[in-house]
Amino acid sequence: MSHPAANLRPAVFLDRDGTLMEEVHYCADPALVRLFPGTAAALRRLTQRGFLCVIITNQSGIGRGLLTEAQYHAVQAELLRQLGTQEEEEDQELRNSGGEEKSGNQETRKENEREFREQVRSQMEFGNEETQGKEDQEIRNSGGEKPEEVRPESERNSGEPEGFEENSRGLSEATPPEPGARAPHPKGVADSSLIAASYFCPDAPPTPSPRRKPEPGMVWEAARDLGIDLARSWFVGDKAADIQCGARAGTRTILVQTGYGAQTAVQSLDPAPDFIVKDIAAAVDVIVQNSDAIRP
Repeated sequence: MSHPAANLRPAVFLDRDGTLMEEVHYCADPALVRLFPGTAAALRRLTQRGFLCVIITNQSGIGRGLLTEAQYHAVQAELLRQLGTQEEEEDQELRNSGGEEKSGNQETRKENEREFREQVRSQMEFGNEETQGKEDQEIRNSGGEKPEEVRPESERNSGEPEGFEENSRGLSEATPPEPGARAPHPKGVADSSLIAASYFCPDAPPTPSPRRKPEPGMVWEAARDLGIDLARSWFVGDKAADIQCGARAGTRTILVQTGYGAQTAVQSLDPAPDFIVKDIAAAVDVIVQNSDAIRP
């Protein structure tokens, strides 16, 4: 689906494990999901300012046979449930303290959220092909996995899949798909009032994949599906792959020091993140303060 340039919206692409929730190596159990405090409030600040929040996450545990897609989706559902619970608790605190979220405004907010979800769904392109009833036609959301060392360009696999080219940063990236072209994997869907869509990649190394971070395939899919202006968008994560993915897609990047972020922050990253902050709340502070600056 082609979106007129005037209708493009900025987005914040978010890694999941280690960024929104505590790091769990190949998380397959919803009971292990622990959302970072203040995450819902941070994401709400973004949506209130017109940003779409999109989860972009690797899930190579599926490809490695360490968990199933059903287990992944159960973990993702718990993350969204906790986001909703955290949001309601924050609203209740505001009501108890006489804050802006008065009980009389709650239904209006919920109606706005429903309208937002419908707007996102209407923008999604699902194509005309039949799904054939396969589970792998569901959205590719992602989970947390141990970060892998990013190899120097000279050591990269020369047999990269078709569609890769060098960009101005000297990084190999997937060429953005043409408007209307069908993505190689299913699209994300509207998940909640805070998360517009989620994409995950089950592909496991060493098989080359244009979707697996640090490659930007999932970001290109989201940009086409949702009408996203990448020049005004951001990528937030705790791993080197997140920073590289955002840079290759043309977004600004923020490294959070939760999850593996503290270890990543002391590495010599190429490219370096635009900002290094404490957590997701601090990342949103940076985004709000710099939302008018557009990367050339």
